[in-house]
Amino acid sequence: MAGDEMQDAGVSWTILDDRVTMEIVPREDGDLRVRFRDSDDEVLWSSFFERGFWTSRTKKGEIGNKLASNTSFAKKTVKEELEAVWTDLTENAEEYESSLTSPSVEELIRNTQAVEVHGGEETERHVYVKAQPFGEYVGPEQPDGGASVRKLVFSNEEWVKSDGDTQTPPIVSKYSNAFYETLEITWQEWREDIRPRWKEMQQIISDDQMSTADRIAMSVVRSLRHRLDVHADREKILNDAWNGWFESDSPHGTVVWVPGDTLDEALDKHDKGTEYRSALSRALKAEGYTLGSRRQTTIQGDPVELYPFLPETVGIEDTEVDVIGLGDDDDDDGSSDEADDDQDAEADGDDLLDDVVGVVDDLDPKGEGVPETQVVAEAATKRDLSPPDDIRDAIERGVLSGVLYRPGDEEEQLVAVRPGGGETPGEGDIDPDEDGVPEP
Repeated sequence: MAGDEMQDAGVSWTILDDRVTMEIVPREDGDLRVRFRDSDDEVLWSSFFERGFWTSRTKKGEIGNKLASNTSFAKKTVKEELEAVWTDLTENAEEYESSLTSPSVEELIRNTQAVEVHGGEETERHVYVKAQPFGEYVGPEQPDGGASVRKLVFSNEEWVKSDGDTQTPPIVSKYSNAFYETLEITWQEWREDIRPRWKEMQQIISDDQMSTADRIAMSVVRSLRHRLDVHADREKILNDAWNGWFESDSPHGTVVWVPGDTLDEALDKHDKGTEYRSALSRALKAEGYTLGSRRQTTIQGDPVELYPFLPETVGIEDTEVDVIGLGDDDDDDGSSDEADDDQDAEADGDDLLDDVVGVVDDLDPKGEGVPETQVVAEAATKRDLSPPDDIRDAIERGVLSGVLYRPGDEEEQLVAVRPGGGETPGEGDIDPDEDGVPEP
């Protein structure tokens, strides 16, 4: 084992008639060492790759070619056996995650008690981590977490930052200040291991001080989730204003590129023009919806400005299903299964909308309007109907379909049940152009 490799970590496979052992071992720099040994334990070939390299055709091809050139096996045989390894890594990602994660990161995640989001003009994340002697987080009523728990506070800028001019991410200094110990954590581990796990744990404590820019950013993202068609072919961007392009090997990682013209259309209902796009771009990045900076390019001679969105932000959960044209070469298209899944998802969405309408009706029996944040808090936290983002999506669907409407001006963000609209409209009743329906 090399000196820069994590001890007691990594996974291995025996391939090619048990004559070659393949090892993937995490390094202290945050990347992975891929190494092949022969039956005499001699190293055939070794190199370094970023996490998730097995999803890249280019990287898999490079590894297959290198191994084939260092063994007597045919290139076709080598690639077929490696394909079984790539499939295993992809299908059992959660099982291998702990083996490919450094012990210091695993311990940090294991000792994390709670992650709170305190929203506002200056959003903060409060992360509570066990100390010695180990204790339990007692809740918001004891803001410091208690004697046996330490609170790490992240500004929004620190939270969304994915790399920087410093060698280590902010978590290293914050942990050292709280525990007087140094964590060996890299920017890649912050991006790919710690922040996603903490995001799964986070609870929104307050968000009723969100800025207008933040609210518009959330509205734009909801529109993208409902209307954007994501294609594997970037040329398709020119075919329709609501087309995006999926790229797995961009400089920012896996992203969906959304044209600036699409954002302009989403801004139309807020009476914001092209000049507001820069402010929107900052808000989208600050909220963690996008990665990196916009990109200027040319497609079929037309200049296009593209913004890199996280795939899950625009509704991409299963790339083989959600990205148009990505799985065209598959033998089994699974069309019947996909249709059943779509019908189930649509039924679940209708049930959630009915529940949300009931919440609005309970909170606002006179139909004068209730703040959307109060509806989200009641439905997501007290009644545990669904996560906050799903509740907001349901409210948006209710407004578009006419069962709900927004009294008052835009900044108040009030929502009420439309008189006579207590039941979810059936198919064909929803406003197809999403222009809204007249208020009563």
